[in-house]
Order: sequence, then C-alpha cells, then structure tokens
Amino acid sequence: MATTYSARDVAAEVLRQIEAEGITQAQWAKRAKISAAYLTDFLKGRRGPGPKILKCAGFEIEPQYRKARK
Repeated sequence: MATTYSARDVAAEVLRQIEAEGITQAQWAKRAKISAAYLTDFLKGRRGPGPKILKCAGFEIEPQYRKARK
C-alpha cells in the first residue's frame, strides 16, 4: 500500500522547494501554471491542492476507497 499524504504535507513540500530553490511563491506559482493568489490560498489552508499543484510538487493522485458505515 502506498504512503498517503495530507494537504499539509503537500504545502510543506511546496514551501521546501521554494526555500531550496531561492525563488518566490509567485515564481513557483508561475511554474505550476496557477495564480499566485491560488497558491497563497492553498498554503494558508483556504483551498485544497489542485492537480497542477500536486504535479509541480511531485505528487500524484491515487484514489482510495473505504466501505461506508451503516
């Protein structure tokens, strides 16, 4: 079974990349082809990571299912 990551984990990786590369959040957003405002909202927890953020940060979506509770 693959390791699962939360939105917080993705945000931490985005911030790590920004710091490691010495770039601004706006530059990272441009690379991900998203608006700087969307990136800010994501990093502040107001929005979830969309597919462009996930891809640029090195993550992929792997659907998981669970049985519903009765």
